[in-house]
Amino acid sequence: MLLLKTRILKETDVATVSELSVNGSFFGFILEDGYRETKVPGETRIAGGRYQIRPRFEGKFFSNYKKRFGHEFALHLQDVPNFTFILIHIGNGPQDSRGCLLVGRSWGYTGNAHYIKESTLAYTELYKLIDDAFTRGEEVWIEIDRTPVLSEENQKAIHQLSKAIT
Repeated sequence: MLLLKTRILKETDVATVSELSVNGSFFGFILEDGYRETKVPGETRIAGGRYQIRPRFEGKFFSNYKKRFGHEFALHLQDVPNFTFILIHIGNGPQDSRGCLLVGRSWGYTGNAHYIKESTLAYTELYKLIDDAFTRGEEVWIEIDRTPVLSEENQKAIHQLSKAIT
């Protein structure tokens, strides 16, 4: 089994940035919409929980990524309460998310919202890991933990480290 895990690093009402690990090793960052108590379509992050990732063989992202990268499927989270068609895909800011998870190698803050960088690189690397797991007949799961991983002071230190890497 391939296991992805996220833990919140920083959140606002506009965006949530989390660290992403794959089988216990740091991989990058996930950006999602912000938290809202009442769901606003296209502007609310999904609930924490454990979701299976399965291939999706239809839709805009499937068609675009098949053409652009030669991918055979899109990365689709299953059985997300109150949401449909939640994918992991490329994007940089909350305007790109629409409820989905965006993956990147670093992150920053504009003064208004968090964003991620090197999304295409991170996405293609993650896709390969997941594709390889599917080829081996493994299940792929993601655990989304809504508990902040770090204190405010440590969040600032991680953010500075992320800026230094890019």
